Parts: sequence; C-alpha cells; structure tokens
Amino acid sequence: MLSKIYLGGASMVALALGCASAQAATPTIVYGGTGTSAAKVYRDVFNCYTALADSIFATTPGNPTTIAYPTTLAPGCTKEGTVAAVIASEPVGAIAINAFTEANPAAFGSPATTNTVAYLDSTFGIASTPYPEIQFAGADVYLTTTQATQAATAAGEPIFQLPAIVEPTTLPVGQVQNVKLTVSDVCSLFSSSTNTSSGKVVFSELVVRSDSAGASYIFADWLAQNCPASLGFNAGNGFPSTLPNWTAVAAANGNHLSIVAVKGAGGIASTVASTPKAIGYVTPDYVYPVVSGSTAYPAYVNGYLPTVTNAKNRLANVTYPKTYNAATIGQQINDQLVAPGGKGYPILGFNFFNVYQCYSATFAGGLIGGPAQGKALLGLLKDFYTNSTSFNAIVNGQGFVGAPSQVTNLLKGAGGPFNATGGVQNAKCPTK
Repeated sequence: MLSKIYLGGASMVALALGCASAQAATPTIVYGGTGTSAAKVYRDVFNCYTALADSIFATTPGNPTTIAYPTTLAPGCTKEGTVAAVIASEPVGAIAINAFTEANPAAFGSPATTNTVAYLDSTFGIASTPYPEIQFAGADVYLTTTQATQAATAAGEPIFQLPAIVEPTTLPVGQVQNVKLTVSDVCSLFSSSTNTSSGKVVFSELVVRSDSAGASYIFADWLAQNCPASLGFNAGNGFPSTLPNWTAVAAANGNHLSIVAVKGAGGIASTVASTPKAIGYVTPDYVYPVVSGSTAYPAYVNGYLPTVTNAKNRLANVTYPKTYNAATIGQQINDQLVAPGGKGYPILGFNFFNVYQCYSATFAGGLIGGPAQGKALLGLLKDFYTNSTSFNAIVNGQGFVGAPSQVTNLLKGAGGPFNATGGVQNAKCPTK
C-alpha cells in the first residue's frame, strides 16, 4: 500500500495492485509520450501498474487495423496492474519534450510505423493519435532551465523533472560479436576519420538517427566531451543536440565510413542487425542480449560491455545535489555521466519523466488533465520509486538501471514531488 500524498486537493491514497473493484471501474486515461529508445521499458512499467494497453497500428498511422501487443507482462511483474487507469503513451522520440514544454498534445505527432510499442487501446477507445490531452513526457534528454520555465508557463502550473532510469548507449555491430573499441576508436569511427578500429575490424557503414532523438543527445554530448576538438564534435555541428550533423563531421574528416540515417531506435537496430559490420548507437532494449535473436551485438568500450552491472559502476561516480530542483536536476547529473574518466561502461545518461505538478483543469479546458489523471500518474510514480523488487526487475530486464536511492531521497526531500509539505500539493497549486 502506497503512502498518502495529496494532489489537487484530493488525497492520493495508495492503490492496492490486487484491488478487484478497480478492475470494474471505468478507467481514467492518462495521455503522454516518450522517446523511442526507452519506450518499451516504460510500456512494461505502465502495464504492471495500470490496465494493459493492447494495440498498435499495423501499418501506417491512421489505419484502423491493429494488432495485439503485448500478450504477456514483463518478467518481474507478477500480474497485470489493476489500478483503474490506462496509460496511453506515444513513442515519438525527443519531440515529446516539445509537446510537454508547449502543453500541446498535437506536438507529439504520431509514432513511427516501425514502432512495436502499444500506444492505442481498443478496449478503452484510444483509437488515434495525436492524443487529445497531455499529462506527461518521458525523454532521454533533460529539460533546461529555460524549457522548465516554458513548460510551467504554458501549463499554468509548476512541473517536475524526475530522473527515472539510467540507459547505456550501446554501440551495436552487425553480425560480429566481441568487438573491442577504445574511446579513441569510437571518436574516429563516428567522425568517419577511419573505418577501422584498433582491433582491426573494418566497418561497413555508420548508422545514425535521422529524426530528433534524446539518445542522439546523450551520445553526441559524450562525443563532445571525450573526443579531440579537431574532429568537430562541437556546438556548431550540433554536438550535443537531439539532431547532430553527422554528415558535416564526416565531410570534415574524409568520409571514410559511409553514413546511413534511419528513423527511430528500432530503425537503427534493424539496419545494423541486417548489415554485416555496420555500427550504430541505440539503447540495450533493442539489441542482443536483451533481444535474444538479434544479430546486432554491442561492442566493448574501454573494456566494458553495456551491462546493468557496468552501468551501475559508472553511476557510482555521480555526486547528487543536496536538494531537489526541477529545472536543474537533469543537467547536474547527466553532465557527470558523460564526463571523461571513471570506471564502468562510459556512455550512459538518465532518462527523465516529466510531469505537471497540480493537474489543474484551468488550462484550455483541462488539456493537461485534472485530479483523476494526477492521482493515477503520481500513484504510478510513487510505486515506481519505492517498489524496487517489481520495477527494478522490469527495468533491469530491458538492460536499464533504476534510479538509485539518492534520487528517491531527493524526490522525498524539500521541493520534491513526494515531500509531504512542499511537494505535489503546495501553495502554487490552484484550489479545486
């Protein structure tokens, strides 16, 4: 049973996962979107707490034909959640941040046709995108102070930026296992200044994202911090950004490795897997060994594979702030993760879950939702950060790492969403 916190004047009481009455109730629908990289693990977490979303578009957005997904719950979830809510989550990429900062669900657009993550639900009538409302956005790029202010202004209420999971950026190689790369190799290959690693593997092509992606931001930030300035991983070329200019860097370094740009995390994974000795970047949930049949095999970087254990070793280098600040928390911790040095797998960053603070009905007729959506969503978050046995099993099973205890403590402290006096229901929230 979750502890009681308050939201929009209504008590947010713990919701028992085995509550039979919740199954019979008309569910509250919570709308939002995430990046594509961590979309699958988010979907598994949502399904374990709330009702199971069941459908995706089979071909193109707008086609009413749907297929069932998933038929089983993720390992680690003992039963489908019975909370009287369903979370509709579009896997749209880094553009999810734009929708959140604008309080504008239309900015989500529609997911890529290659995405296999449920984002519709025929049982509860969620049949089309973009969604009519927006209550959250998950992304592997942090909100800047300016964006946090924009989001609060657009919504008419403060926001929370929550470090949710830690995601390694894997560098998969097509159909070749146990490739060993140094930091220098990674810099040279992704700048196209060579097509050969120090391990003598001759690569066939470089596979990058064509769409805006938080995963690109994390990797581009790492390249900017860890590679020689002469290679051109700089702000002028979009390093870091969600859409770095790979071709400009390659052109300046001789174009020794051809670049193939594809949309979505799934696009990178499938292209690499089908192309011998291609190399790309993607989160672990799309490649081997999480996807057991994949022929996209993650490379070692400085002697480390992107495993949960090696990610935790790197995570141990982070010094967390003493107090929670929604506008600065993301940059404070991610800057440390991409900095040179330290033990463990070196290329990783936090994925952030962004929510509004009060879920008032005062903005555009309830566009960002009211107390019912907030109750369901914040109940999920409270459970996610405290029920380590269930949710960590899901997160680890997809190759990610759950937020460490230092983050949970921050969220319970002054200014955090789970603080009894200064959290979810505070003086800034409108009266219901």
